[in-house]
Amino acid sequence: MPSMTPTLLRTGRRVNLNAFHATSTYGGVLEGRPNAKLNHQLMADAVEATARMWGRRATLVVPPMIEMVDGQVPFPRLPSWTCMAWMMSDAMDDRYFGSELVVIWYQHDLDVGIAELLKAHLADVQWEAQATDWDP
Repeated sequence: MPSMTPTLLRTGRRVNLNAFHATSTYGGVLEGRPNAKLNHQLMADAVEATARMWGRRATLVVPPMIEMVDGQVPFPRLPSWTCMAWMMSDAMDDRYFGSELVVIWYQHDLDVGIAELLKAHLADVQWEAQATDWDP
């Protein structure tokens, strides 16, 4: 399997980036302030976006840290960036070609390279429990 930004998980499994996409979490929201219903919908929309880009695949959404913003009426705000990575690795079962998992996470800044993002946000992924094997 070609190696594209290899990342080592804490379990010792090496995974490779197949595709990456980042978007502004609230991009396209024209009015109003964040609330729990909107945040939930944006997280569901991110899963649908990966399915449109890469097809339906096993997907892990890393629970985001939701910040309560003070104001006249406090409101919950997701981190500024939604990051999506389609990762691949060796098969878990030798009858298959490889394994894959799409991981979605949220973060405040995009001030480091993709390799550093993957290392920071994917290290604790339990690949064997969340990924699926596949054949070409």
